Amino acid sequence: MRTWLFFLLALGLAACTPTRNDDDDSAGSDDDDSADDDDAVDDDDSMDDDDAMDDDDAMDDDDAVDDDDSMDDDDSGVDCPAYLAAALADLPTWTTQHSCSNAFFSTGPSDATTRLGLSFNLQQAPDPALGVTWQIVFDGSFEPKNGVSGLLEVQQGSNLFEYDCNDAISVEPVITVELMADEGTATLEVTEYNDTKWWSGTITLSGVWVGNASGIHCAVPDQVWTDVSLGWLPG
Repeated sequence: MRTWLFFLLALGLAACTPTRNDDDDSAGSDDDDSADDDDAVDDDDSMDDDDAMDDDDAMDDDDAVDDDDSMDDDDSGVDCPAYLAAALADLPTWTTQHSCSNAFFSTGPSDATTRLGLSFNLQQAPDPALGVTWQIVFDGSFEPKNGVSGLLEVQQGSNLFEYDCNDAISVEPVITVELMADEGTATLEVTEYNDTKWWSGTITLSGVWVGNASGIHCAVPDQVWTDVSLGWLPG
């Protein structure tokens, strides 16, 4: 009888003894330290979780492609490089100006490293007369609007004014960057006129943007120049 009770007691102890499978610290499935659990695949430290792909530090997220610090996002493909933006921001302070003919105008800093050139084609426009106003509309087509066409260019380099209203060229300009206007308007109003065809006017730029085929696109500050001498030719 004692032997039989001892046998039953042994069986009971065996049934209550923890096993290695499906336990808290085992390698079995569905447990805390195993696959599909807290530290396994599809869990906190695995793919599709906080530190995995498609999450905060992965592709298509804050630090990945198409996001804030990557391509096609806020910090990439800058339209206007900082050096060009800074140069154009100083346009109101530029002191060098050239103007002549019917009608050409250029301006830039005294070191001739940045240049804005503006040319009105008035062949189909009304003749100059006091109060006459012409306007170029920059839309990339170069087609005349109300009989007026023209172009506006922004350049960087050296000796950039050498060809402007000058028939005694001493050194060749070197152009490193060239941008053409593709938005905005330039207006020229005749403010003084006499019978010798010499005249002067006011030039106004409004909403002008310049760009090139490389993808650079820069805003030109709105600006007004008065008493611009025109209608004469160098020589």
